[in-house]
Amino acid sequence: MTGLFSGFYPGFCSRLMHEGQKLQGDRSGGSRGRRWSRALTHRMTENEERVAGLLLQLERRGSKRDREGMARYGLTAEKAFGVSVAKLHDIARRVGRNHSLALLLWETGWYEARMLAAFIDEPERVTPAQ
Repeated sequence: MTGLFSGFYPGFCSRLMHEGQKLQGDRSGGSRGRRWSRALTHRMTENEERVAGLLLQLERRGSKRDREGMARYGLTAEKAFGVSVAKLHDIARRVGRNHSLALLLWETGWYEARMLAAFIDEPERVTPAQ
């Protein structure tokens, strides 16, 4: 798996790959893309769906200009979309506090997803190991 979901936590990634392989052989009518998303959402947990949606939203809001701006400030993340902190705050306000969602966002390894995880996590539930 490459692209947006590469580096996502292993259970989620293998589930995507498994479902994709099952659906590739099904060519009977309709759009394969629709069957792909429908099959995936039936098997994903609610928070996994939200993480996938948030990653897509971060990817859409990212820009080359912001990625270059990060480099000027010494932020050199290999996996970065280039989303401004102001946009991350807006997303965090809409998402609200959610510890389990924050854990899943952190596991993706994307810079902005980890920033978003820090904004939405519930401080009282964060352990020293995290």
